[in-house]
Amino acid sequence: MKARGAEAHVVSTLTRSPGCTNIRGRDVEYNPVVIAYAVITMKDAFLYVGNGKVSATVARKSPRRSPRNYDDVAEALRDLGARKTRT
Repeated sequence: MKARGAEAHVVSTLTRSPGCTNIRGRDVEYNPVVIAYAVITMKDAFLYVGNGKVSATVARKSPRRSPRNYDDVAEALRDLGARKTRT
């Protein structure tokens, strides 16, 4: 990101979003993925995933990779735009 002058990276590909946070699930039959979006900054990574898809134990172990509600990703993207964040 730094080399490209970006302050954030939005990951919207089904197989990449959970993979970048090393979270596996059962949302797609025969594939270990969860349906999610990820927003990665230089300091944090937020995984926007359905409620209950990430256990509280996993969430506590990785506070800098905080799971967020899947429905909140649109608001997060609006916030990036409002702050003119380079993505």
